[in-house]
Amino acid sequence: MCKEWTPAQHSLFQTANFFFAAAFLVPGSFKQSVLLVRALLSFGYFFLAIWGGIEVCAPDILLWNLIIVILNCTHTALLTWRFLPPTLTLELTELYIKVFKPLRVSKKHFKELVREAKVQTLECGDIYAVEDVSPADERLSILLKGRLRVTCDDTHLHFINQHQFVDSPEWEANHEQSDDVFQVTITAEEDSTYICWPRMKLERVLRHRPMLKTVLDAVIGKDITQKLYALNEHLSGLTDERNRGKRDALWAKTNSRSMSMDAVNTGTSGLVRSQAYKLASFKNVPPFSPNCSMGKLQSHKPQHWVPVVATQFPKKSPFIQQNSTNSLRIPEIHSTPPPQRSKSLKGSKKDREVKFKAPLK
Repeated sequence: MCKEWTPAQHSLFQTANFFFAAAFLVPGSFKQSVLLVRALLSFGYFFLAIWGGIEVCAPDILLWNLIIVILNCTHTALLTWRFLPPTLTLELTELYIKVFKPLRVSKKHFKELVREAKVQTLECGDIYAVEDVSPADERLSILLKGRLRVTCDDTHLHFINQHQFVDSPEWEANHEQSDDVFQVTITAEEDSTYICWPRMKLERVLRHRPMLKTVLDAVIGKDITQKLYALNEHLSGLTDERNRGKRDALWAKTNSRSMSMDAVNTGTSGLVRSQAYKLASFKNVPPFSPNCSMGKLQSHKPQHWVPVVATQFPKKSPFIQQNSTNSLRIPEIHSTPPPQRSKSLKGSKKDREVKFKAPLK
């Protein structure tokens, strides 16, 4: 129907349509596809608005394209803000990299978790919790920087170091609100910084994020295990023995605690090890086997430890009397011979009735 075709439009018109075509060719298989489509549409309508105002000189074309440009630019800005990785402080970033990232927690979920917490500080000598006074079911804290001392009746128990929970045993022991109080006193050994979650806010986040609850339970369980190791080694004198270099006595005294707990697997973060095991591994001493030669070790890296079979069991069981060896024998059963079948009272085989007889020849 067209007798004459109009010549090709300006290069601005062609550029605008190029961006339109690129926007509609973006696949929706990745998460940021909507952001890319909005950005390309913004560029396309921008060039189309310039073409309508400079070449065509049509105010309606210019106005409509400017309105569409503003709408697409607004959506692009909102989507960019949503897809950008959350900004964290240096201390929180270090906590995420060392504690939560090995457990496959995304930075977005970690940001949701941290949003409900407050970062607080303690000066040297300040008290975090007082024994038999401070409530034990109100908060959960992780030490970001510094060092805390844990005491009970003025007796030193253990230290809380960086990236360890401050009150993980109290949190695990009080799943519901109760009137329990701290059984220890926690004091700042140096200037410290910690992040604190109120119980109600943290439980609300974990209710909506079951995956975060599972990860947090695993991290809390590992932290409690390390605290029990530190407490047991301190009270049994293993710390002093280790500092003196008495390795034989060190490994001999470790028999007082569970050997199998040295290989508790808590997830992708690795194995829970006691401080004695770690120190021995770093010093290239095979743990719990002091007589083993170093030539048998293939590498200086700590290997997975297999618990050694205990040798302190007696050769004879104390539950079995020495003079009662015959009691273990299986008693003989005197069985009577089976009764014999009695003979038939109808007669012998010769007297039996024969129903079919051969015909007589």
